[in-house]
Amino acid sequence: MINKLGILGLGTSSTLHYVDELNKKFLQKFGGYSTCPFIMVNTNFNTINPFLPDQEIDLYKNLLPYLYFIEQISIKHLLVPNITIHEVLDKILEKHHFSFTLIHPVNLIIAKLNKNAVTKVIILGSLYTMQGNYIQNLLQENKITTIELDIKDQKKVDDLRKSIYNEDTGDSSLLENLLKKHPNVTFVLACTELSLLKYKSPYIIDLPDLQLDNAITLFKN
Repeated sequence: MINKLGILGLGTSSTLHYVDELNKKFLQKFGGYSTCPFIMVNTNFNTINPFLPDQEIDLYKNLLPYLYFIEQISIKHLLVPNITIHEVLDKILEKHHFSFTLIHPVNLIIAKLNKNAVTKVIILGSLYTMQGNYIQNLLQENKITTIELDIKDQKKVDDLRKSIYNEDTGDSSLLENLLKKHPNVTFVLACTELSLLKYKSPYIIDLPDLQLDNAITLFKN
């Protein structure tokens, strides 16, 4: 069991959020004094973050050694606590074969949206994510349309994300206002910083939470 799940550590706040939530969900499932067994492979995030979101050559060069190390220690499933980096991970995994399975947030959201017959969503994340085409194209391939926020609201979401990243107080009122502005539309939180707000609504799907729930299913009673 100990080498079933691996986590690639990417920045303190996001990684700690995943670890904390994993332990909570594992305890909820198994009770007693349960904590989730996993292997942490922690990066020096300073060698990766400056190249996010799209400096692919440098990201490729800095991520690949960690992935080969993870392969060597026989991890079966890999959890990566950064949504944006999955774009370059997809490209790495196209060219390099690894035996571990990536717990992929976009694959999980596609499955959930299809199951719930949701065909239109609004993505909340960084400006790069909201204005980009990575998640949008993958959704479109599965007949799910992305509604784009107006630029003022995109900027507000990005400012909130930056504020949380800089450890300022996060305010969920922006999410509440967006829900009122776009009633009955499903929002996708595609940013770990926004996940730290832990704001719950039936119209919000949190990608990190999907990853975490999927990771817990790997462990059987």
